[in-house]
Amino acid sequence: MSVGTRTGTLLKTISPARRLDIAASYEALTQACVATGDDPAKAELLSDSPNHLWSLGSRSCALAIVHPDVDEAWALIKGA
Repeated sequence: MSVGTRTGTLLKTISPARRLDIAASYEALTQACVATGDDPAKAELLSDSPNHLWSLGSRSCALAIVHPDVDEAWALIKGA
């Protein structure tokens, strides 16, 4: 997983279970970036509770929310 320096530091200090959750979130983020043309290589995790909020870097100023439940994710999008 290739992430920004803050997220890389975070991953070294958290529990293995939480690290797996973030890795799965990053995988979903990577798949979404393929579709949108964004580069997830320097993504920074801004928040992981209750949803994973990622910054895709200062160049694009894009944010991505990765939610583990598809139905709840659609509800968040529709409610935005």
